[in-house]
Amino acid sequence: MTSLILAPSVGALPLSSAGIFPIPIVIGFDALGLTGATRAVAIDLFERVGEEKGLQWRHRFVPDRGKWDVHPVTAFEAERRMGFGRDAASPELNALHRVVTDAFFPGVNFFGKEGRLEPVEIRLRDNNPFPDGDTASITAFKRRGQWVDAPLDALIDGAAWVSYKASVRMDGVDSLESYRGSDKYARNVIGIANYLQMKYAIPEGDRAALIALVGARIAYLGGLAGVVTNAFGKHFKDEGIRMGPAYTMTSSNSELYDTLDLWDKYGRLIGRILAGGENADRDLIAGFMQYALPQAMTDAGASYHAAYMEEAGRMSTTLESWKKNKKLFPLYGILGPHTAPVPAEIFSSSKSARLALTWSRFVAHHPEATNDLQTASAFMGISPPYPKYAGHMTELDLMAEQVAFGAVPGEPSSGLVDDPIFQLSRPAASRGDPRRSEAYSDPAIGQYMSGVENLGRLDPLGLQLKVAEMDRGDIL
Repeated sequence: MTSLILAPSVGALPLSSAGIFPIPIVIGFDALGLTGATRAVAIDLFERVGEEKGLQWRHRFVPDRGKWDVHPVTAFEAERRMGFGRDAASPELNALHRVVTDAFFPGVNFFGKEGRLEPVEIRLRDNNPFPDGDTASITAFKRRGQWVDAPLDALIDGAAWVSYKASVRMDGVDSLESYRGSDKYARNVIGIANYLQMKYAIPEGDRAALIALVGARIAYLGGLAGVVTNAFGKHFKDEGIRMGPAYTMTSSNSELYDTLDLWDKYGRLIGRILAGGENADRDLIAGFMQYALPQAMTDAGASYHAAYMEEAGRMSTTLESWKKNKKLFPLYGILGPHTAPVPAEIFSSSKSARLALTWSRFVAHHPEATNDLQTASAFMGISPPYPKYAGHMTELDLMAEQVAFGAVPGEPSSGLVDDPIFQLSRPAASRGDPRRSEAYSDPAIGQYMSGVENLGRLDPLGLQLKVAEMDRGDIL
């Protein structure tokens, strides 16, 4: 049984403070000092949350397999099950809540209505700091002037230690998938291919080319989102980057509404990536948009575009046949490589300068968007908001995306929003909110994984860019 502590705890903050974003730590179970009935309750709860939440094996607490270390995602899920102390229905659970919060979340207030956590400054890895458009890789956290390394160790199968970096799932946005080995990528490719094949009655003999073209476009668009986020990481490496908290607004339990949403089941932190270090007191993203964005599109963006054009060009025979077929010509317009966004054009110097000016107006109207990469990603039209898992910034992210759609009079659309495959890949709207669903229509692509009834009533391409009915003055 180990007693591993991989990052130092910090003293509790005053009760009047909402606290600071907690540094992830792994603690050996015995180091928690639990005894008697409280120890037994803890063992049972830690094991159950791993099974019921479906946590990845490396984060699970499984004493029977020699896995006695308590990972922060396990501690957080246990806290959520206890209502962050408000649902601790026994003296043992109350005692466990106090021990877990003191060890893993000192001074942290979990309830958003009582105050939001302060962001923590972070370091991202030098090479490819953002693996894609909505994930970041952290190497260190800064707490009270001292840098704390982020790598965590995980005991695998009770035998071997492996090292990995802290990964952050950016709250509120969902970029297209550029990693072709993922389940998400495969689902989107097949779902969209099925939809297009049924809508346009594409011959079965063209299906392989159809799948290849859809897959190439999705990976390309996801790659461009990664170009933007990696340019952000490079641009702010010296000036500083912070991570702020996310709060969920989707819990079916009213007591958990607007509470801290800190980890996903894959063991990734959930947070909002912010430009600037601890003392950033003005918006820095407008400058990034004006200067770093067009340069990144000219450099890395051009490489992605060239690779995509070469890959899509291998399907030229099929594309030419669609071009000559009156019924299939619209498909040529959707998937022909000539219609794909050209990085140096969609984010040219002049367009980026105009975008930066509009962003400054947006931030002046919505100061909570200041330095927020997630809201900026929606604003630039590179990563759609993710209202299915609505959080405390979702409404603002959706409003920012309206600018990308061209909803503001006199402002053109921007980024990737005009690309049909981008439109079809956007995530589903949240359930049970007609107004938000109207603003963010669900393409229902998942239904096209198999046979679907009432196909004729569904038109994702027609629905996707329907602008929300709202006062334009709310946006800028």
